[in-house]
Amino acid sequence: MKGWFCIFLLAGCFLFYGGEVFSPASQEDSSRDVNLTTEGNLNLVGTYYAPHKGDSPAILLVHGMNRNRLDWEGFARLLQGNGYGVLTIDLRGHGDSMRQGDWLMRWVSFSDEDFRRMLMDVASGIQFLKSRAELDPYMIGIVGTNLGANLALNYASQNRQIRAVVLISPGLNYRGVSSVGAITSYGVRPILLIASEEDIYSAFSANELYSLAQGIKDLKLYQNVGHGNRLLRKGEGASEVILEWLKSHLPVQGVQKENSREENPHKRQP
Repeated sequence: MKGWFCIFLLAGCFLFYGGEVFSPASQEDSSRDVNLTTEGNLNLVGTYYAPHKGDSPAILLVHGMNRNRLDWEGFARLLQGNGYGVLTIDLRGHGDSMRQGDWLMRWVSFSDEDFRRMLMDVASGIQFLKSRAELDPYMIGIVGTNLGANLALNYASQNRQIRAVVLISPGLNYRGVSSVGAITSYGVRPILLIASEEDIYSAFSANELYSLAQGIKDLKLYQNVGHGNRLLRKGEGASEVILEWLKSHLPVQGVQKENSREENPHKRQP
């Protein structure tokens, strides 16, 4: 009986994923809410998922229009369990970032210019990640859905420290946040585009952006799995596809890439 207890105790001390082993953070410090201040002195609320060791790559997760950071909880923990430090934020006018002192800011009253100002929200999230001693400030990626995808690409196009982006259900233009010029400015850095084929506008936009991308690019199209974070929940293996892609372009130190596959079945050639 004592021997079996030791085996179970040892098993409980590790998190297994894809044949790799990671030491999990404790329940008390695995995530915590944080407060950020933008350049325009708006208050944003986020959740930080600390990595299990130092010098880790970091991922900022940006939600879509009329959504909030809670959409990302499951995926954020998946990334955290695989060695990444992760920050999710509520964009201005969304979730817990609506309250600005005595003023309630809601996205439904925003102009296109207000939506473009959300780039300052993304900037605040990136600055937080760069300030963390346990994270590598030169190994940061952004994953976004819907409007968040366009914001991710626009921010990365202006900041070359961003190493890779993943765009889920992107659009050529969401409420004045255009992606066409940004994809050109983004240059040859890695980009992964994901959409569902029945989501006609996003699928069309993903294909167009893929054709305009200049460097390392991958396109994954699903069928009948919906838009934005719904795609992550319903698209079979979608979260794992993104995880493996991030491992290739934002590798975690000490984690060996899986060498047994002859070819990535999710990669679509130009």
